[in-house]
Amino acid sequence: NLDLSNNQLTGTIENAIGNAEGLTDLRLSNNQLTGEFPIEIVELQSLGTLLLDNNQIEGTLPSAMFSMPYL
Repeated sequence: NLDLSNNQLTGTIENAIGNAEGLTDLRLSNNQLTGEFPIEIVELQSLGTLLLDNNQIEGTLPSAMFSMPYL
Protein backbone atom coordinates (compact mmCIF):
# COMPACT_ATOMS: atom_id res chain seq x y z
CA ASN A 1 0.00 0.00 0.00
CA LEU A 2 1.09 3.55 -0.71
CA ASP A 3 -0.78 6.45 0.87
CA LEU A 4 0.64 9.87 0.06
CA SER A 5 -2.63 11.76 0.41
CA ASN A 6 -2.65 15.24 1.95
CA ASN A 7 1.09 15.83 1.48
CA GLN A 8 1.05 18.88 -0.80
CA LEU A 9 2.86 16.89 -3.50
CA THR A 10 3.38 18.74 -6.78
CA GLY A 11 4.37 17.65 -10.26
CA THR A 12 3.25 14.67 -12.28
CA ILE A 13 2.76 10.99 -11.56
CA GLU A 14 5.79 9.38 -13.16
CA ASN A 15 5.32 6.68 -15.78
CA ALA A 16 7.49 4.40 -13.62
CA ILE A 17 4.44 3.91 -11.37
CA GLY A 18 3.68 0.95 -13.61
CA ASN A 19 6.76 -0.82 -12.21
CA ALA A 20 5.31 -1.02 -8.70
CA GLU A 21 4.32 -4.67 -9.00
CA GLY A 22 2.13 -5.97 -6.22
CA LEU A 23 0.79 -2.54 -5.29
CA THR A 24 -2.81 -3.01 -4.16
CA ASP A 25 -3.68 0.41 -2.77
CA LEU A 26 -2.55 3.78 -4.23
CA ARG A 27 -3.84 6.93 -2.55
CA LEU A 28 -2.67 10.29 -3.85
CA SER A 29 -5.72 12.41 -3.00
CA ASN A 30 -5.61 16.05 -1.93
CA ASN A 31 -2.27 17.02 -3.40
CA GLN A 32 -1.32 19.35 -6.24
CA LEU A 33 -0.49 16.75 -8.86
CA THR A 34 -0.80 17.83 -12.50
CA GLY A 35 -0.31 16.46 -15.97
CA GLU A 36 -1.77 13.59 -17.93
CA PHE A 37 -3.20 10.46 -16.35
CA PRO A 38 -0.37 7.90 -16.68
CA ILE A 39 -1.48 4.97 -18.82
CA GLU A 40 1.16 2.85 -17.05
CA ILE A 41 -1.21 2.49 -14.11
CA VAL A 42 -2.88 -0.33 -16.05
CA GLU A 43 0.28 -2.38 -15.41
CA LEU A 44 -0.68 -2.56 -11.72
CA GLN A 45 -2.83 -5.65 -12.05
CA SER A 46 -3.12 -6.11 -8.26
CA LEU A 47 -4.45 -2.59 -7.74
CA GLY A 48 -7.77 -2.56 -5.92
CA THR A 49 -7.89 1.05 -4.68
CA LEU A 50 -6.92 4.13 -6.68
CA LEU A 51 -7.66 7.54 -5.19
CA LEU A 52 -6.58 10.62 -7.15
CA ASP A 53 -9.29 13.11 -6.23
CA ASN A 54 -8.57 16.78 -5.56
CA ASN A 55 -5.60 17.07 -7.92
CA GLN A 56 -5.29 18.66 -11.36
CA ILE A 57 -4.67 15.48 -13.34
CA GLU A 58 -5.91 15.65 -16.93
CA GLY A 59 -6.81 13.23 -19.65
CA THR A 60 -9.07 10.25 -19.96
CA LEU A 61 -8.91 6.91 -18.24
CA PRO A 62 -7.33 4.25 -20.43
CA SER A 63 -9.95 1.72 -21.57
CA ALA A 64 -7.68 -1.07 -20.26
CA MET A 65 -8.49 0.10 -16.72
CA PHE A 66 -12.00 -1.29 -17.09
CA SER A 67 -10.60 -4.81 -17.39
CA MET A 68 -8.30 -4.61 -14.37
CA PRO A 69 -9.34 -7.53 -12.19
CA TYR A 70 -9.48 -5.81 -8.77
CA LEU A 71 -10.20 -2.19 -9.60
